[in-house]
Amino acid sequence: MTADHRHDLPRMAAACGERTGLVYVCNPNNPTGTIVTRDDLGPFLGRVPKTALVLVDEAYHHFVEDARYASAFEWVGKIPNLLVVRTFSKIYGLAGMRLGYGVGTLETIEAMRRHRIWSNTNASVLEAALASLEDAGHVPRYRRAINETRRWLCAELDKDGRAHIPSEANFVMIDVGSDVEPVIGALRERHLLVGRKFPSLPTWLRVSIGTPEEMKTFLAGLRAVLPRLEIRTA
Repeated sequence: MTADHRHDLPRMAAACGERTGLVYVCNPNNPTGTIVTRDDLGPFLGRVPKTALVLVDEAYHHFVEDARYASAFEWVGKIPNLLVVRTFSKIYGLAGMRLGYGVGTLETIEAMRRHRIWSNTNASVLEAALASLEDAGHVPRYRRAINETRRWLCAELDKDGRAHIPSEANFVMIDVGSDVEPVIGALRERHLLVGRKFPSLPTWLRVSIGTPEEMKTFLAGLRAVLPRLEIRTA
């Protein structure tokens, strides 16, 4: 990762060799919520050896507002070793149904099909997915609600002097300044469930964005558990 918590694509490309089988890019990234831009992603895809599959995970694609972002769909067909995956678990709210899809070349999809489990989904899940796609107003409505609430939360965190990573997803990473595990436990005692500890980011708290009322409750709990800090930036 770079200093601003983004994929370090030049270093990732440089690390690829003839034995590289898979290169994974999550855009927006989980758990940081950061993006790689169109200007960074295009050259990177061209540098990865064609013998390695590039998997771009766009689970949080629908929440992005940054104009510098581009879906990797733009390169499907141009980059033969590219596979782009998305899910119905996030903006469509079907997490328990475990449904997603991939877009790539016919050769890539056929290679995956040979390993498909015959019972990997069921009729109820597919009906729910189709119904969600038919609700044309859901995505922009839900994206607006989540992003407005995220911006409100981040503004409050700034007032408190709490460092956070600028996010283009439906969650925010907040630096608590020390091991995050006790903070997670203290919030749980207040019936506030947040993300797990990430070993590579041991002082950062991952918080999913809920309704405005839920986030006000979370913020009150965080302020009770941790005092306000001096202003600092991520």
